[in-house]
Amino acid sequence: KNFQAAVEGTSGVHMYRLLLPWLKDIANDRQEPMTALGKWARWARSGATMMAMGYKITTMLAQPLGIAQSISYLGYEYAGMGFKTVFGNLSNFPTLWEQTKTLSPMMATRISSYDRDIHDLSKKITPGISYFKFMDTLRDNAFVPMGYFQLLVDIPTWWGGYHKGMKEYGGDEAKAIAFADHAVRMSQSSGNVEDLASIQRGGELQRLFTMFYSYFNAFYNLSALQFKEMRETQGPEAMLKAANFALLMWFVPAIASELVAGRGPDDDEETWKWFAQNMLQYPFQAVVGVRDLANGIFSGFPYKMTPAEGGPAAIAKWMQDVYAAVAEGNTDGLVKSSVQAFGFAARLPIQQAVISVGNVWDFMTGEDPDFYVRDLFFSKPRSRK
Repeated sequence: KNFQAAVEGTSGVHMYRLLLPWLKDIANDRQEPMTALGKWARWARSGATMMAMGYKITTMLAQPLGIAQSISYLGYEYAGMGFKTVFGNLSNFPTLWEQTKTLSPMMATRISSYDRDIHDLSKKITPGISYFKFMDTLRDNAFVPMGYFQLLVDIPTWWGGYHKGMKEYGGDEAKAIAFADHAVRMSQSSGNVEDLASIQRGGELQRLFTMFYSYFNAFYNLSALQFKEMRETQGPEAMLKAANFALLMWFVPAIASELVAGRGPDDDEETWKWFAQNMLQYPFQAVVGVRDLANGIFSGFPYKMTPAEGGPAAIAKWMQDVYAAVAEGNTDGLVKSSVQAFGFAARLPIQQAVISVGNVWDFMTGEDPDFYVRDLFFSKPRSRK
């Protein structure tokens, strides 16, 4: 009762009521889905995660863009100090990384815990059984390259938070380390269950609708903090902070994330319309449910309730192509749909290979007379499909 009174007195009744569900979710974090529907949901989610992010060039290149969120959270001064600490002397980086892991157990496991969907795949109680060991090896290492790209932001963020914590807590290293850990989790998100929003936790069916949301959950939290600060403070300084927040958290990532993914404006698309579309769409990514509707409206692609639809859709497409090949002798697209269906069903990270090999094949067979270096890494723009 004393504990309850203390929490309710400082944080409110609502915060206390969130504690018990939070503790239950932590205790049940490794529980396997018991129902057939839960097992199907896990299969669909893991297959979609593997295909969408495993060894994908676009997801690797997108990770360093998170530095904008670190700058917003820490400020330019301490974010700069973090970068100088890490990249000021690259020959010292191995030693610095070992020091980071020694000081912070969280950072020591960061490469497998920075995203919820990736973290879920890495904590299975029973490892997958495969007749081909190389398939297990592909799965086990599918997100390692992406994790290293993420560390390019996480390590400078951690050291920037460490320097800021040392100053704000009067040289208390334990508090500085805790603040540095917190800075990474708040600005770059975390896949550990204790760091997840309640909407990201729960059973497998619920998790279908919050796939690939970790980054935008951090965006949502930082936005909430910014709006709270705007309500509490006014004046030119508050307006300047709000403008800086919008620049770092909205304008820059909305455009940069599309450019690094090779999704810039098409040749037949007006640049200002492309710019406006991405600017309008980006904030909706922070709202579960609304983000999927916004993607359907702005992207021009069909609406999807969850990315996990990709698995069943790929298998259905393969069955249609098989029927077309048998009944009509039309084998167009059969190879690609077969590989994609196999990738989803076997949960293999082969989507990047499908993109790269497919683009080369189209050029070699004359289906697409043009070939650019970007075609080795990115999907073709809509004007060339």
